[in-house]
Amino acid sequence: MNNQEKLDTQKKIASKNLNVIPSSESILEKIGIDLTQIKSIKPRSKRSQYRAIINWLTKYKPNPEGSNLEKVKGLLETFFHLCGVEDWERANKITGIKCNTPTHDELHIQLATWGYFSERIKLESQLLGKLNAEIDGICLSGLGNAHYFLGEYEKAIEYHQQHLTIAQERGDRFQEGTASGSLGNVNYSLGKYEKAIEYHQKHLAIAQERSDRLGQGRAFSNLGSVYHSMGKYQEAIDSYQQHLTIIKENEDPLGVGRALGGLATAYKSLGEYQKAIEYHQQQLAIAREIEDRGNEGMALGGLGVVYTLSGKYKKAIDYHKQHLDIVKEMKQRSREGLPLTNLGATYYSMGDYEQAINYYNLSLGVARSVGSLAEEGHSLGNLANAYNALGKYNQALDYYHQGLNIAQKINDRVNKGMILKNLGTIYYSQRNYNQAISCYQKALNIAKQTGNLSNIGVASGSLGNVFHRLGNYDLALEYHQQHLSIAKQIGSPNSQAAAMGNLGNVYFALKDYHKALDYHRQQLQIAEKIDAVAMKATALCNLGATLMELNQNIEALEPLQQALDIYRQIGSRPEEVITLYNLAELYHKLNDDKLAHDFYKQGLSIAQELEIFLKESQELKEKLFNTYLQEIDEKDTRYLMKLPLEERRKILAKQAEKMLEYYQQDTEWQDLQTWDELYEE
Repeated sequence: MNNQEKLDTQKKIASKNLNVIPSSESILEKIGIDLTQIKSIKPRSKRSQYRAIINWLTKYKPNPEGSNLEKVKGLLETFFHLCGVEDWERANKITGIKCNTPTHDELHIQLATWGYFSERIKLESQLLGKLNAEIDGICLSGLGNAHYFLGEYEKAIEYHQQHLTIAQERGDRFQEGTASGSLGNVNYSLGKYEKAIEYHQKHLAIAQERSDRLGQGRAFSNLGSVYHSMGKYQEAIDSYQQHLTIIKENEDPLGVGRALGGLATAYKSLGEYQKAIEYHQQQLAIAREIEDRGNEGMALGGLGVVYTLSGKYKKAIDYHKQHLDIVKEMKQRSREGLPLTNLGATYYSMGDYEQAINYYNLSLGVARSVGSLAEEGHSLGNLANAYNALGKYNQALDYYHQGLNIAQKINDRVNKGMILKNLGTIYYSQRNYNQAISCYQKALNIAKQTGNLSNIGVASGSLGNVFHRLGNYDLALEYHQQHLSIAKQIGSPNSQAAAMGNLGNVYFALKDYHKALDYHRQQLQIAEKIDAVAMKATALCNLGATLMELNQNIEALEPLQQALDIYRQIGSRPEEVITLYNLAELYHKLNDDKLAHDFYKQGLSIAQELEIFLKESQELKEKLFNTYLQEIDEKDTRYLMKLPLEERRKILAKQAEKMLEYYQQDTEWQDLQTWDELYEE
């Protein structure tokens, strides 16, 4: 979208936002207040409340640049004044007024659409128990949804369970289906996938019984989300496809866009990035056609995620920033967290951990400002990952423990499992292997309890890496084979490539270089097939290192140079350091020590800038330094002996100073993840 198009869109939105609520006349008519009868209301205190209502509806003018909450303040104040005089019927009518927004939602729903969950809670808490069972059911549903989006899952379950009970007592099958679907969503977020499926299938059965096609579509969409999180990608695609078919029948372009987004997400996880891009592009086109800015942002964000996964980071950043711009433009504070998190994840993948921390901190600020414990826990985990990558383990541990406390508080098993897995990675980096195994095993158990095949595979791969480091190669191979088997079962080429790379690393350690070569070549083939640029570079780098061990040094040159070119292109600097060191080692083997020194110094410069340390560089440094001494001995001794004594001393002193500096450069470096860690998903 060019600047003029952006400006036109902003003008359209601004003009619409000036009149988010209907006219004061139509509202007064809807709630049945006659201006001529106000004087007759008694007592005076009650009359004052109604005068305030009229003033808020007829005289209040929101700031055109103000927040969405300011634009509906007149309605909210009217509601609370009506509650003040216990005029519950009219107060209820206020919550049902439809807003002039793209979704045309009723006020209580529109507040949630904008992310004002606390305000929705205030409204529906006031009405609960004041009118009848039907209204109570609607209020309980709204309260459950608001607490759900705030990450307060136990409260959400409590309200949705009450809603379900009322619906069953009244014999209201529609509301029973709605409550079942809502309970399915909360259980899904808690990682209780089997229970979530049970509730969503109940919702589906009720919708089918009532020939409610839209209800069936929602149930299929929710089932797709659960299957996707379980790693059952084909079942997810089938569910999303059924949702799409139903939505098209009902000519609902808004729903079509969302269904396309679900399909894109499933294909993304399968590593079919081109297909995912096509679905997101269709989603984007529909959103722009119907001016659905929210779904437009989600489509842009989805494209950003695909490009991050395939290593096209500049494109990814552009899409995520467009998504963030839209959310800010719509003044949806609660939804800023997603694009901020995705920007952090992209910079993290690039190895720009400081920038990642910046975005993760912004995301944490959003989560705390809107009171979402679930999002706060995720943001803390992301910050911990970034500090871990920088080798700042104490800070990382602090953030992980904060995130773990929140996950336990809200019973978020999925995030708890992720944090335990990441805690294991810190202990692994610190060579505290027993603690790492304990954390990975707990993460594996949670993944098995929730039935998340993808996470079972990741935890197995992590355990394989620990046993690799411990020299227990048989167990390492066993866990990596389990990871590979699961990756094939769920049809994830990305996971298959990761597992193959890890298997290649183990065979490399066993000095079975031919087997290692075979696995790294398979990894490379998959990476090229799915256009995963970063994964391709990883495979090329490991391929080059393996060829070097087979003394196929000339053959190793091309894959290493290709890997270096890719890492520079995508801006992945830690991996660039490793590749530069490998090239330095290769040129040393080829007896070209001038180029070897050049590549080593390039790697050293970046490593110092990033404050990282690769242990293998010390061994390489010693080889190159010894070569440097030999060069002095063989080429310069005769020259030095011809010089006057004083001049000779100056030159030797300068060389000694240079050598001392050469050895002192490591003192403040920190550990960099080695390749077997970088394979982890």
